[in-house]
Amino acid sequence: MVKNIKLPFSFPVFAALLVSGLWGCLLIYSARVYGTEPLLIVKRQLVWLVIGMTGLFSGSLIPFRKLLAWRYYIGGFMGLLLLYTLFFGLKVNGMRGWLTLFDTCNLQPSEFAKPVFLLLCCGIAVNEKISRWKRFIYLGSTALFFWLLIILQPDFGSAFIFLAGFLIVLYLSGGSRREFLVSFGAAAIGVAAFLCWKRYPVDRIMGFLNPDSTVARSAWHLQQFRYTLAHGGIAGSEHNGALWANAYLPLPHSDSLFATIVETSGFLGGMIVICAFCVIAFVFVRYSLKQELIPEARIFIAGIALLYLTQALLHISVNVLLLPPTGITLPFLSYGGSSLCSILLSFGIAASASACIETENEITVKPEFPEE
Repeated sequence: MVKNIKLPFSFPVFAALLVSGLWGCLLIYSARVYGTEPLLIVKRQLVWLVIGMTGLFSGSLIPFRKLLAWRYYIGGFMGLLLLYTLFFGLKVNGMRGWLTLFDTCNLQPSEFAKPVFLLLCCGIAVNEKISRWKRFIYLGSTALFFWLLIILQPDFGSAFIFLAGFLIVLYLSGGSRREFLVSFGAAAIGVAAFLCWKRYPVDRIMGFLNPDSTVARSAWHLQQFRYTLAHGGIAGSEHNGALWANAYLPLPHSDSLFATIVETSGFLGGMIVICAFCVIAFVFVRYSLKQELIPEARIFIAGIALLYLTQALLHISVNVLLLPPTGITLPFLSYGGSSLCSILLSFGIAASASACIETENEITVKPEFPEE
């Protein structure tokens, strides 16, 4: 039997996620206010927010132990869906990563694969029936399988997030220095092979190294980041308008949303966003340290928070010119139904995991978490 424990953060977190989604709708409107039909995009995002909140509560009601028991079936289905997308999906901007549900709705399976991937990794990482190196091999093989299905689309940004998820689980489960060295070496080989295969990431890197270049196509995007951030200043542009983002910045409502936020609310507004993501991650990681939780639940709760914090920091780093463009959205806030729904579903599963504690007759070895 699974005992129920009081969830001290359940209602505040659910409310905070809803407010974050509504705030994202406001930011999206600001990013597209001078474009054609800005309210249409906001209405679509509101619909996705309602669907996502339904997924949040639904995910929280499914017992986490059942999800663990079904993880191979869920993972197999997601693998087949990604494989189908790779061959028959909708191609947008050179990437075949979407499935068309109906005329105005496209689904991006790679977004929903993130919590599934993390669930699989959690089950492998604490499996004491096999040796440590076998666990590492199984964990790495799972990561490689999903990574290949994403990188072949090709979606370098999402592939990086899956790699980060693998490293997060490896760290939370007490991975050794040798395992990390092997992981980083394999990742370096994979990235090098991808750069040799595809030209567009090389172009982005060259544009990042020389943003004033007239040859690299991505340099123009980087210049618009620079001008948008400068226009925002300390406290935001005049009348808090995103004039430059609306006029020149590519994808101001999704891939370039943080730069839009800085233009409307300045450096101070940008810092508030960064702090908000750090606080959310801190709350979930701290709760994952509760000793009564089963090891899989502890890793999933901390892992999902750190995964989306990594995605947020990657998006922000690109927008402030610390990294080359990757095409990564800002969690909760950027426009995109698949991203929003998958994130809310992930945190719903984390809420379910927070109620999954060890019974008296269970003998488990807890992963090496830092002490409180």
